[in-house]
Formats: sequence, structure tokens, C-alpha cells
Amino acid sequence: MAKQSWLMRTATTLAAVERSIKAANVNPGELYPPRPNQGMSTGWINWQGWDQFEKQSQTEGMRDLQRAKTAVTSPWVFADVQAIANEFSTSELIVKERRGDKLEDVDNHDLERIWESPNEHMGRSFVTAFWAWSYVLSSKAYLYWVPDMTGTQLMEVWPVPPWMIRPIPDRQNFISGYAFKSSQYGDTIIIPPERMTYSHSVNLFDVRDGLSFLAAADTEIKADLAASLWNLNFFDENNGVPDGLISLSKDALDQDVERVRWELRDFFGGTKRGTAVARGGDLDYKPFGRTQKDMEFAQGREFASKVIGRTLGFPDGYWSDLANRANAEQARRTMISGAVWPLLVRLSEDMNAARRGVVQQWYGESFRVEFKDIRPEDKEAQAKELKMYEPFLSINDLRAIIGKEELDENDPRGTMLVAEIAKGAPLPGTPAALLLEDQQKKKDEQQAKDLAAQVEAGTIPDPNAPPPAPTPADLPDNQDANAAPPADGSAPPEDGSGTAPADMPTKAIDDLDLWQRKAIKSFKARGKAAVSFASDSIDPEEHRRISAALKAAGDVAAIKAAFKRDAIDKLIDSVDADARSWADEATSE
Repeated sequence: MAKQSWLMRTATTLAAVERSIKAANVNPGELYPPRPNQGMSTGWINWQGWDQFEKQSQTEGMRDLQRAKTAVTSPWVFADVQAIANEFSTSELIVKERRGDKLEDVDNHDLERIWESPNEHMGRSFVTAFWAWSYVLSSKAYLYWVPDMTGTQLMEVWPVPPWMIRPIPDRQNFISGYAFKSSQYGDTIIIPPERMTYSHSVNLFDVRDGLSFLAAADTEIKADLAASLWNLNFFDENNGVPDGLISLSKDALDQDVERVRWELRDFFGGTKRGTAVARGGDLDYKPFGRTQKDMEFAQGREFASKVIGRTLGFPDGYWSDLANRANAEQARRTMISGAVWPLLVRLSEDMNAARRGVVQQWYGESFRVEFKDIRPEDKEAQAKELKMYEPFLSINDLRAIIGKEELDENDPRGTMLVAEIAKGAPLPGTPAALLLEDQQKKKDEQQAKDLAAQVEAGTIPDPNAPPPAPTPADLPDNQDANAAPPADGSAPPEDGSGTAPADMPTKAIDDLDLWQRKAIKSFKARGKAAVSFASDSIDPEEHRRISAALKAAGDVAAIKAAFKRDAIDKLIDSVDADARSWADEATSE
């Protein structure tokens, strides 16, 4: 073998590298070749194999359409799909934008407004329910997005019946577009992929198509419909065994037999299934078919409903009339989590698909759409979980879990543990509480100014004026106002001779305290502080002054000022000081 030159060796190496690069960069569309007779697209409707593609698509579309029409005549299928569509139609679309490392909600985005009002003929509930019916029954669902006249922004969205449209397979682009044909004799319209949101279930036999649940439940659906038809025929007027037999003489003439039959119809109106009339010995009935009970009719239909429900994600107890409230709520949570929520996730992810998804195509790569989570929450389980983690959660952590904003960074409570607050740790006032305190402070200051103005005008007596000295007429009989207490500290005589009783100041203070509490309670309950109060210990003049001040009091501070606690405290202090000086003098002597 001749030795190759360096140039030949270099060319061979480059060719090998080129082959390895081509082998490594296989177009994903080539991994999913079209099925036989599907042909390949070139962007025009006259490419080679189009006739076969049209014929097969038309045949499959008619097959899927007929199978779906048959399925919806089953009450079990209709009820299950309707329940899914009803829950699905409550979905709320949320547009988010990636800002840094976070996805933040975008308020009042154009796509949200289109979703709320899809087009002039359909509301959001109808479009979403149509999508759900299409997806569940045919495993495929289409949304057609319509731009405005300028072609720069979307204007409407329409659902497309899955029987009228098929994806066009392509080796380079996987799906080059969608072929829409409203009827067998209608013109084919090619829709570009950026105008369409195509959703379908997983189908291992055709990755561009979906596999409907009808493929798994078709046998049970047909069996249920056959059982229902058999039940209808069993009670039909032209079917079944007669209710009874009237036997005539075997020698009766034909006209006599016919006359009896007509008389029964005329007299009794007939009985649909009727009463047989025959000559004796003419009829010999031998049953050989199964009865309705032998066929276990009801049990068979109930089993079919369970099979259909399971293929759609319904738990056995969802439609049970024996379920209590707890079981019914759990069954509904299971159904929404297993049958509805995955469809919402599928639709949102198809709208978010890279490059050709409606979101990135029309609004940019930084935007995404999500549907609000409609799965019912287990409040009891959540409460137990929060209780378990409570010792380790701060207030801001707890607020984040329940969807509330964190407290202001200047509010120290946000970093406090929930357990600390539960223990009664001292807390600063909230901004709202501080605002109320400021308002109350201003109100008190204004009321104090008003009270001072009334005192200055002479409308009410000055609550801070010292009490007038008692006159001899105000003292009890035989009591000297200047008499000193006994030197030995003993109580004065009860007959009033000598000095005043030692408990006179204490009794007056107790009565004043009681009167003040009664006035404050009345003010809080009825807005009036002037209450009647009888006391033998309170000076009459003082009693009149307090009564007048309470009539003018407009808040708790004014009520307390009317009782002159400071003056009373000074009186007590002076009495105590005099008593101590008297005791010291007696001891020194």
C-alpha cells in the first residue's frame, strides 16, 4: 500500500471530522419521520404525497369525530368531561416576566386582556371549556391567535375543532404548519405554526399526534351504550312477554278470538305489552334467554362508569351518593389534581414553548404564562404543618407562606419568631396603632384647651383649684377642726367629742375612687360622665364642684382631672407628716 502524502492525510482527517459533526448535529425533526403515506412538506399544498396525506388525515379525522360523537352519548362520559370542562373554565391566566433571578407578575398584560375577552363572539369560559372538551375527547386541542391589521400584536384567540385541522410533519422543523379543512369539499388552508397553539397528549405511536382516552375506554363505552339500548328494547311496546293470557275454548272460531282481542283494547285501552288471547292449548311458551337480573344489568353499567372515570382521572367516590362531605371534598380534590390541573399545566407550557410558542413569539423570551392554581387546599393539613414549624418560623416567614407581604424593614417584629410573640414578648406599636395614638393625643390636647377656655370664661369651676377649707358648720357636732389626735395614737372617741375620726381622709379617698370609676364606666358606655353619687365623707362643696366638672367632661382625662387626685395625695401626705411629728414629740417627751 502506497504511503499517502500529508495532503491526502489532511483531507481524509477533515472529511472524517465533517462526517462526525454532521452525525452529532442531527436535526430533531429527523428523529420523528412521518408515518407511511404522510409525505413530506415543502411549504406548498402540491408537494409530493399531499393527496395521501389529505386522504389519511380526512379518514382519521372522520374516525375520531365519529368515536367522539358516540362517546358523548354515554351519560358517564358526558358527565365526566363536563365536570372537567367546568373546573377548567374557571382558570385565570397570569403573565410573568423574568427580572433577574425572579419571575414577577405583570399587571394588566395585553395577553391577559385577550384571554379575558378572546373574541367578539366567545367569552373566556366558552373558549376554555371548548379547549377542554377537545383535549379530553380527541387528545388534541388548538388555539388560533389572530393579529391586528399591522401584524405586530395579537388581537383575538379562537378555538379550532380538532377534526378540521392536522399538523403537517416536517423533517427540518418537526411541524411546518397546520392544514385546516372545514369539510370534505372545502379548500385547504395552511396556517403558520406561530399562529397556533397546539396541545396534545403523549402518543408513543406518533409523536406529533395525541392518544385519546377513548382508545382505552372505547370497549366499555360501547358496552355501556349497548346495555342502555338493550334496556330500552326490553321495555319497548313491541318487545317482551305479555302480562297474562286469556285462554278461550279450543273450539272457538277465529272471529270470536279476534272479537275478544278488540273488546279488551276497547274496554281497557290495551297495556302496550298487553294481554294475550288464544285458544286453549294453542300457545306453548318455553323461555331460553337470560333475564335482566341474570345479565347483572345495573352492576355492569356501574362497572363501566368506574372504568371510564378512572381513565379520565376520577376517583371511584366522586359520583357516589353514599359519600359524606369529607369524602366528597377529598374526591373533588383528587379529581382536580389528577384530571384538571395537568391540563392547565399542559396548555401553559405549550404557550411558553421556545421560539414558536405564542408568548415568546409575540412578547419575548423573558415572559411566561401560568394559570392560577385551582387545586383545593387542605386547610386542616396546612394548619397542622404550620403548627409543627411554628417554633422555627419568623413573622416574615409566616407571612410569605400565607401569601402576605413582609413587614417593613424598620419593623422589628418581622424578624421575631412566632413563638416569641406567642409568649407575650413586648411589641412595638404598629404604624396603624401609632397613628391612632397620635390622633387621640391631639384630641386630648384640644379637649384640654376647650376645658381651660370654659374655666377662664367662668362656665365651669377650675378643676385644679384647691378645695375650700371646711367651716365649723360643715364639721360634725362637738368636733374641733384644730384638735390634734391623741398622743398615744389611739382612735378618738366615737361620740364625736375630742378630735375627728382618724379614718375620715381614707373614707373620702375611697369614695372618690369609687365615684371616679363609676363616672369613667358611664362615659365609656353612654358617653356621659355625670352620674349621681351619694357620700357622707366627701365635702358638700367638693361634691358640687366635681358634679359640675363631670357634666362638662368630654374624655377620660377630664374626668380624672375633676377629682383632683394630686390635691388629695398632698392632703394625705400632710396628714401623715403631722402624725409623724406628733409621734416624735410624744416620744421625745
